[in-house]
Amino acid sequence: MLFERRIEGLLDSEGYSTTEFWQKLTKVVDDDAPFEGAGFMLECLKSATDYVQFANTMKLMRRNSGK
Repeated sequence: MLFERRIEGLLDSEGYSTTEFWQKLTKVVDDDAPFEGAGFMLECLKSATDYVQFANTMKLMRRNSGK
């Protein structure tokens, strides 16, 4: 919740809505991401706002790291 409020505050101060931010971020990923790692960054942002998603992402990262 604290993280979400901080993101929303930053977006508001820059003149963006949360909905507009997610739409633009998702478009970047859907358009084959102009920079490497955009999909991973989107998943990290989603994870930071959803504990269940966060826990699943961390489990997947641990499994993929071979530990």
